[in-house]
Amino acid sequence: MTVTRQLVLINGLICAAFIVVIMVVFFSFRHVEKELTTTFTSATLRIIENSNVTRELSRVLSDMNLIVSTFYEKKDVLKTKGLKLSRGTQALLAKSGDEEMKASLNRFIKQLNDILAQCERVNFAKEEIREIENDFDDKLISLDNIITQMLVELKIEGGDTSDLEQLSAMIGGWRESFTRIKLQFVQLGLEHFKRPLEEEAHPLHAAAVDLLLRLQTLTASTPDIALHGGYLIYLLTDYKTSVLKFHGTAGILHTLLEKNELEKENLLSMMDKIDKQVAQKTEEATEALTARIDRSVTINLLIFLGVLPIVMLGGMTAYSIKKPIQEVIEYIGRLSKGDIPARIDDQYKGEFAQVRDYLNILIGATNNVTLIAENIASGNMEITVRQRSPNDRLMQALGRMILKLKEIMNETKEMVQAVAIGQLDVRGNTEAFEGGWRELVSGVNDLIEGLSNMVSKSAALSQEMELARDIQTGLLPAFANNIHPDFVIAASMLTADKVGGDYYDITFDRQGNLWISIGDVSGHGVKSGLIMMMAQTVHATVIAKMDCTARDVVTMINDILYRNVHNRLKENHFMTFNALKYLGEGKFEHAGAHLRIIVYRRKSGRCELIRTKGVYLNLKADISKSTKNSYFELGYEDVMVLYTDGLTEAQNRNGELLDIDRFLKIVGKYACHDPETMKANIMTDVLGWCDNNKEDDMSLVIVKRIGGSDG
Repeated sequence: MTVTRQLVLINGLICAAFIVVIMVVFFSFRHVEKELTTTFTSATLRIIENSNVTRELSRVLSDMNLIVSTFYEKKDVLKTKGLKLSRGTQALLAKSGDEEMKASLNRFIKQLNDILAQCERVNFAKEEIREIENDFDDKLISLDNIITQMLVELKIEGGDTSDLEQLSAMIGGWRESFTRIKLQFVQLGLEHFKRPLEEEAHPLHAAAVDLLLRLQTLTASTPDIALHGGYLIYLLTDYKTSVLKFHGTAGILHTLLEKNELEKENLLSMMDKIDKQVAQKTEEATEALTARIDRSVTINLLIFLGVLPIVMLGGMTAYSIKKPIQEVIEYIGRLSKGDIPARIDDQYKGEFAQVRDYLNILIGATNNVTLIAENIASGNMEITVRQRSPNDRLMQALGRMILKLKEIMNETKEMVQAVAIGQLDVRGNTEAFEGGWRELVSGVNDLIEGLSNMVSKSAALSQEMELARDIQTGLLPAFANNIHPDFVIAASMLTADKVGGDYYDITFDRQGNLWISIGDVSGHGVKSGLIMMMAQTVHATVIAKMDCTARDVVTMINDILYRNVHNRLKENHFMTFNALKYLGEGKFEHAGAHLRIIVYRRKSGRCELIRTKGVYLNLKADISKSTKNSYFELGYEDVMVLYTDGLTEAQNRNGELLDIDRFLKIVGKYACHDPETMKANIMTDVLGWCDNNKEDDMSLVIVKRIGGSDG
């Protein structure tokens, strides 16, 4: 029997067996389904209904307890949560299907509404007490003011003030007594007032009566004082009455809550009773269903024992063809991944023997093609390609590929040799090739053309960058150490490999005032250098021709840069810039936004950072409102350090920035040296940090005040 017939027979037997099993299981489940539908539907619905009612009842009881415990003096809480609670109870009543339960819920809802209404009355009574307390306090203050005014008038007239002074002192005692009464009322709390008490036994009664007797003294005084005294007695009597009224209202609430507790217990016991009834019915239905399932299991077991021999026969047949199929699949899988296996030597019968022979032929052909490809990859173009038949298109294609590769190699070899000796005008013959080979030769031609253009552009750019660097360094000021009698100054700029935008200047205006400025244009290249040159030109012109402050210089430079750079050149490069004008006696006026100024204080031996306030240049057309003059002073032997971010942002081999903290330590280390030595040492340390790799210009200006002593 062939493999195909064996597989058809096995699959047919297994399908028949499974059809029988499925039919038996189907009819068994139909019986079970009917039992579940008729027996458990009503019980399940009752369980779900009872569970929902229980859950909602628990939520309602929890919300009610929360309201009762938090409503006191909180009208908003009582209103919002009370409304929510009422809606919840109505929804609970709608979900209940048991008549006895509905009757109990109706009683519970009525009691709940009574409790909420009584809670509102308690809060209203408490609000009345608070208003009386406020009126009483206001009247005491008014009475105190009247007595004080009368004391002042009597003292001016020279009359006897002893009685009024005694009354003034008594007001403080009355205020303290009433405050104690209010505090005692708060401390007793709502729970205390829920207990019934007679008026004489009320804890506030004795204190209120005592204060009433003490207030009677006011009725024997002047008419104004007696009038206020009478009103205070009226308020205190009303207060005592309101407290007793509050006590009664709280007591009624307590009674309603006790009745509601009994109704809660009744509801819970009723829910428990319903649960037990449902549980009993469910247990009876479960026993009936269990018996029916047992019968179904017995029938299914008998059918399984009948189907088992068929399945075993199918398994034995499948096992007999498993090995040859697995071996064929394994070999085909290895071939698809490029892993060429050895020939199959196992002996098979029938159709599997034919599959083995064809597979061995395929393995041999794949080995032959692989050998040819390996020789081509190693550069051996002399390998012989033998065709296995006149229709062997694979070997014919390999032969043509080897021939074309030889031609390509010869063509590119000639071009590479010409380029190597400087002949950048040589080009390959693209017309001699087709398809991808033509694209390869054309690509080499493009590569030589690009190389030729890059060589020309690189030479021109190098000359342009060198010229820009010369302009940048040529604009730096040249000065002697004695440029100003108050200072020793040293300055330096180390340019980066790419032209940057660093700038500093040290000059004098027409009044002979010393000016120092420093800035940095964003970006690199010729444009940044051009913007820097514009700023230097404007700065020098304004200083030389006009009497101005540091703020004036900064705003005028921004006006020129914004018109030329932003509006005309359409460039968005911004520039940090800080102008400093020396006012004499060590005082400097400065304006503009740049890095913070470092001042080393000789007395403390510490570095101080002075913030530069303002806006970067070329960001806005008008910066006059945001640019202000600021001032600081250098003491004798103090040192001012101006710098650009090329120093603080220098990176070491790990990409770590030097940052301002490390730069401050370097400045502090050399601050006691003369400026020239200090400048050289700082530059040496920074270059050592970055291994002389200057990603940006590094500018440094050091100004040390000399002369007398600060004492």
